[in-house]
Amino acid sequence: WVGKHRRELARLVIDDEIARREAEPHLLLAGDIKEARGGLRSLDTIRWLDALEGNPPDERALGLRKRLFDLRSALHLVVGRATEVPELSMCTPAGKFLGVATYDYRAALISVRSEVERLLDQRFDEVRAASPEPRRVAPQPDSPVLRSAIDIALGDEAVSDPDLRPSWSEADRRALLWLMTDPAGRRGFEHLQRTGWVAGFLAEWEWITGVPHVVPFHLHPVDVHSLRTHDELLKLDQWRDLDRFDREVLRWGSLFHDIGKGHGGDHATKGGPIVDRLGTRLRWPPALTREVRRLVTDHLALADITLGNDMRDRSVVARACARFGDRAHVRRLRLLTEADSRATGDASTWTPWRASLIDAGAEAISQGFGASGSTPVPLSATLAEFSGVDRDRVVAHLGELDEGYRDRVPTDAIAAHLRLLAHDDPEAIRAEVVEMRGGVATVAVVAPDRVGLLAELTGRASVVGLDIVAANLFTRRDGIAVDIFDLAVVRGDLGQAVEEWIAALGSPQPPGGLAEAVAVQAHAYRHEAGEMEVSVRARTIGVKREVRVRAPDRRGLLFSVANALGGLDLSIDTVRVDTRAGIAHQVVVCTGNAPWLVVEDAVRSAVT
Repeated sequence: WVGKHRRELARLVIDDEIARREAEPHLLLAGDIKEARGGLRSLDTIRWLDALEGNPPDERALGLRKRLFDLRSALHLVVGRATEVPELSMCTPAGKFLGVATYDYRAALISVRSEVERLLDQRFDEVRAASPEPRRVAPQPDSPVLRSAIDIALGDEAVSDPDLRPSWSEADRRALLWLMTDPAGRRGFEHLQRTGWVAGFLAEWEWITGVPHVVPFHLHPVDVHSLRTHDELLKLDQWRDLDRFDREVLRWGSLFHDIGKGHGGDHATKGGPIVDRLGTRLRWPPALTREVRRLVTDHLALADITLGNDMRDRSVVARACARFGDRAHVRRLRLLTEADSRATGDASTWTPWRASLIDAGAEAISQGFGASGSTPVPLSATLAEFSGVDRDRVVAHLGELDEGYRDRVPTDAIAAHLRLLAHDDPEAIRAEVVEMRGGVATVAVVAPDRVGLLAELTGRASVVGLDIVAANLFTRRDGIAVDIFDLAVVRGDLGQAVEEWIAALGSPQPPGGLAEAVAVQAHAYRHEAGEMEVSVRARTIGVKREVRVRAPDRRGLLFSVANALGGLDLSIDTVRVDTRAGIAHQVVVCTGNAPWLVVEDAVRSAVT
């Protein structure tokens, strides 16, 4: 019976595989190991087709089956039940069982399933022939290697590639875009990946291929997410209103917006130099390279600024204008932000409420540019006007600090720092109230930096009954600390408590020292708040030590951290404090020789 119906059975098996691909256009990080594309059922397709044709089992398929079963078995063992969907929370213990990190476990799953699909395409013409129809007419490149890839994408026989090196003419660049982004073209691009051409001539893309995200809202590997971002971009209503240059910037920018991932550190910042290299190699016009680089380095900034600030604040808008530079860049960022969010695959990353906040913020920034469409007034001129300090001194002050200072400190707070720096006594601790709003006082502080300074500032705040809601602390290259504190009180008058704190700065310590006085306040607060669950993580970054603390908030918490670090002779460079829903998040970067394990133990002991 099988002999008589071999062709019909093969067709059923192939149709089943094609249906899997049509149902799931892209490989998922948490796709069903058994039923989804590239899974065990796809491997069954290879086994059944070989059996129907009377062929011995494919050794490559057997190896892939073993690798997939190993990954699946680890998942079953750590979860304690048969499950086929490797959710992110399950991948950490499964990876630990196999002796690898969460990232490596997810990367192994993607790698095996991608190899399964490539094997199916190589072995069986019927599966490969089921590629989607082109959405756009295929371009005609100048370079033979790209013409060959387009022929393969369109189902024609591949010709030999007499010269693998492309000329990167404008026609070649259009061809590469088509191969990467058109559903039909991607088949030709995968051929270029299999032959090693992409690794040789577009190594930056090969670096992110199959790289897993390790956050739950990203459902695809980095390369797939980037391709999906491009697809989402073309679906936006505003796309049809863009001119040719904007479209080209956005298309390349969407493909390479995450190109810095996997290189350590902030991927948006890392992506800038990578775009410069790509622009040189692909022979982009200088204006295109410049705008794609800006898009990549700023692709998270619009959402961060508009969702994390009051966009009615003119100083916030002024800083955003200074960062983004012109209205056209903001318009492109708005479109990329939406496409990037939608391409995660998680509907919660782009909601009507989120969209309304970003739209309102982008509109406020655009209006801030005025009629010219570009930054109307340099930041230094604005600060000179706000502070009453000479513009040369403003420029000198900003030059003493990293860009993070300008990004995180409001314009009116920088102006307060400038006024305090002009004080007659440069050795004193000086403070100025920037504003009091909504039960929170924002205070600017300037002082010569020294070990124990943060402990004194936070300790005296605790003694007078002030809670530190948020803090941003910076140290100038000349050794002057410039800090911003957001302070609140549980009981009593906020204004009076702030006045007492400012008056006490630099004065003799109370009997028994600050630590004893803070302990009294902390005990009462802890009694109200209950027991704490504390997370402390320390690590070494070059010559720096970074300490991250997450704990239910209590009075004196930051003082405890600062006191512990000062006891190890660590000089604090920057501090970020954020308190949300009663949970304090602190990130402290300091300089010193103490090993990170000693730092971690000391801080944990101090805060618990």
